[in-house]
This record gives sequence, structure tokens and C-alpha cells, in this order.
Amino acid sequence: MKLIAKCFTCGKEYDIGKWSAHKNGVRCDAPGCDGFVISPSGKVQFKIEGEIEPGEPTLQLVEEGDNQ
Repeated sequence: MKLIAKCFTCGKEYDIGKWSAHKNGVRCDAPGCDGFVISPSGKVQFKIEGEIEPGEPTLQLVEEGDNQ
């Protein structure tokens, strides 16, 4: 399974599944881009790709209204 994050500015995608946390965020390395892949506050735009392997935790779908 892959954890794919994208730059807030240009949209370039990165596989961040094995990245470690960074205090000051992570900047995009696309030419001419000044954006962040991980913001200094820790925000990330991401999606999960691939198949879930046995033993991996799974996310549960929360229906609207379930959290009331």
C-alpha cells in the first residue's frame, strides 16, 4: 500500500509512506515550485493507493450522521 501526498502549490505527487516527520515541513522539489508537500504545521493532502496486505490496519467508512 502507498501513501501518496501532493504539493499544495503545483500538485506534484510523492510516495511519503517511508518518510519521517520533519519539524519545518517538506518543500516540493519541482522546478520553480515554492510549495510544501508537508506543511510546517504538519498538514498533508494525501490518498492511499494499492491493496491492503494481511495484518495491515484498515480505515472504516463513516457515514454522515454516524458521529452524532
